[in-house]
Amino acid sequence: MQKIRSFTQNVIIRTLVVLQRIRFYPEHILPWSLLPLAGSHRGESIPLRRIPFTIGRESGCQIRAKSPHVAPQHCTISEFEGQLVIDDLGTKEGTFLDGQPVVTTTYLGVANVVQVGPLFFKLCWDEELADPFPTIDESAAEVLAENPSFTTGIGEYCR
Repeated sequence: MQKIRSFTQNVIIRTLVVLQRIRFYPEHILPWSLLPLAGSHRGESIPLRRIPFTIGRESGCQIRAKSPHVAPQHCTISEFEGQLVIDDLGTKEGTFLDGQPVVTTTYLGVANVVQVGPLFFKLCWDEELADPFPTIDESAAEVLAENPSFTTGIGEYCR
């Protein structure tokens, strides 16, 4: 019984390490944030904690606006092929990226300015959150030190 428990624990720890390495856990904060350029929240960084990230008036949106010029679900920021993209969700007011209307899925980059109705946001990158190898807790590190074969093949999941 001890061997089975030990094997099961090792499999669980290995899975957690792989998931940490590819940054796929709910509490993860992406290294991206939106910086409001005007209004009462000007200069307060809003981290993109969850992808897709929706801006609109509905309660389920990550950024909720009060303006009638913002649709209930106005636009969404999501990930495509490892990069952030933005989509307008069919609003009549439109979503703008660096002054140009977003008519199809459009890639986002550092310092892009997103306009949603009267709201302006600058897309920012946080170097401290961009570490590709997050810290592994001590118990997992001990298991890895005792079983180096666990790390074999992890790299293929990180690319």
